[in-house]
Amino acid sequence: MSAVGIRKLEVGRALATICDVTFATTEGTNDPQPGINLVPCPHRAAFRDLLTTHDVLYTLGLTADRLLDVVRSGIRIVLDMYTPLAVEIFEAFPEAPAALLRRMHRRVVRWTIAQLSHADFIVCTGAAQRDLWLGTLNAAGILDSERVRNDPDCRGIIDFVPMGVPITEPVATGRPLRDRLPAVKPDDFLLLWTSHILAWQDPQTLLHAMKRLFVEDPSIRLVFLGTGLPRPAGRSSWLDPAAVRTRETFALAESLGLRDRNVFFLSDRIPYRDIGGFYKDADAGIATYPASLETRYCLGTRLLDFVWAGLPMIVSGMGLQRDFVEGHGIGIFSPANDAEALADAILRMKNWVRAEAFPADRFAAARNALAWPAVTAPVARFCRAPLARTRKPRKRMLTAVAQVGEFAVRSLGCRLAMRLGDGHPR
Repeated sequence: MSAVGIRKLEVGRALATICDVTFATTEGTNDPQPGINLVPCPHRAAFRDLLTTHDVLYTLGLTADRLLDVVRSGIRIVLDMYTPLAVEIFEAFPEAPAALLRRMHRRVVRWTIAQLSHADFIVCTGAAQRDLWLGTLNAAGILDSERVRNDPDCRGIIDFVPMGVPITEPVATGRPLRDRLPAVKPDDFLLLWTSHILAWQDPQTLLHAMKRLFVEDPSIRLVFLGTGLPRPAGRSSWLDPAAVRTRETFALAESLGLRDRNVFFLSDRIPYRDIGGFYKDADAGIATYPASLETRYCLGTRLLDFVWAGLPMIVSGMGLQRDFVEGHGIGIFSPANDAEALADAILRMKNWVRAEAFPADRFAAARNALAWPAVTAPVARFCRAPLARTRKPRKRMLTAVAQVGEFAVRSLGCRLAMRLGDGHPR
């Protein structure tokens, strides 16, 4: 699953200890989860039925037609702003023409504000994001003066739900990484990059660091896991946040002479239920980010996977990443965009791991602090509150209709701009 899918699943699992939780999905599933009521909602009628029989909707974002249904129903809304799309969009489409990107950004900003205006409770992942959203709520005139007077720190309006980790540790299941890589020797030091290679990540600096290490210590190997295959440049590939960076990464590894020597790509996606065994087969995790707005506000979900697996990590980025890694004492932080410093950090990590210098209790403490039942406590408190369904007045519905109309017009403008540009940047 993607990070968004994992977050939905794990938040639901945690809330299921105090609530009757239903997962509404637009598709079926080939991975049923014990104790979870999963209901396919391929059309609006099925979704509307669920709205009438539930008290709270937890969502990471709504489409335009679903927003109208939700507002009309009067259900209480928990809006999870885990992904700040209005910031992410600057990094997501590096090949987009500037004029089109401006249109796309305005569309995302206006739709984000529309959803915020109807939320009864908002959650985000940390202090930086909370400041971002409080500023947005204030600038958009959404903050209610009476609520702020009664709740000066606004925790009842917006609170933290960091990305968490499962309660149970993953179990080692053989050597799933090394068995698929005959060139990797049993005693080689294996670095693991997991997930798609997204536009706001920095694999290029990592590959240049690996080029130096290929000469100094060829026993250090890097595996990119779950990247997908690179898509050729074309009419729509640039609209995929992973397409451009994945293509660049494969090409750079080839041009540096690293591919299938000390850098390997396993392109298939690993089922969530099996991923723990792959982490356990690695020696350290690595995640490299540039200095950007995305990195300022978003930690990086896979860092939590490394915590879950007890996998020491090397991370580059900004203050948010540094504070996480050094605060928990579970890895090494390397400055963004510095291949030499990153290579040094990898060598240092190898020495530390071989010397067993990362005590297990650090990871145990981090897992306890970040366990899903602990981090979802603000949502649990909201769901426990003895509040009636929030019946929206007619004015609220009229506002939603106007917001959906504006979104449709802006969406049409983006589609026309793309069509005039032949569907892709020149």
